[in-house]
Amino acid sequence: MNNIRYFDEEGWHYFTRERFDLFYPSFGDTWPTFNGAIGMTYEQAGHGLAGAAVITQEGDTLTLGDRLTHHHVTGISTVEITAQHAERVVSEFQNHFTRGMENPAGTYKTFIVKADNHPDKIYNLLSYLDTQQIRYGRAGSVSVSQRV
Repeated sequence: MNNIRYFDEEGWHYFTRERFDLFYPSFGDTWPTFNGAIGMTYEQAGHGLAGAAVITQEGDTLTLGDRLTHHHVTGISTVEITAQHAERVVSEFQNHFTRGMENPAGTYKTFIVKADNHPDKIYNLLSYLDTQQIRYGRAGSVSVSQRV
């Protein structure tokens, strides 16, 4: 709603709920969402093919300067509204991890990786889990990674 307010004040056109796939966590807005944050996509016509200007479907000219200004305004607007709701945002972020620890989603609560896999594959998997701060243990060991 904050972005809408700024766009309405300037008389800028916008459209929401177009189509985006979000089928895998490589988009800039998906990875934060999978990690308890708020991920958003702000896009405008042009991509890398528009150059300095693009003609929209409505026949209007959208310049690179317009696109930069619109992205700047949405970025600042997002920071502004997040700051206004900082306590709730932090609380919900913490709740995401608490819920994940206390009541994990999915059918399986444990995954077992056989030790006879290639050592490099196991090393890479454990390194990735460490990077993502995912706790794991090893059969027969008493210590569990304390990263959460």
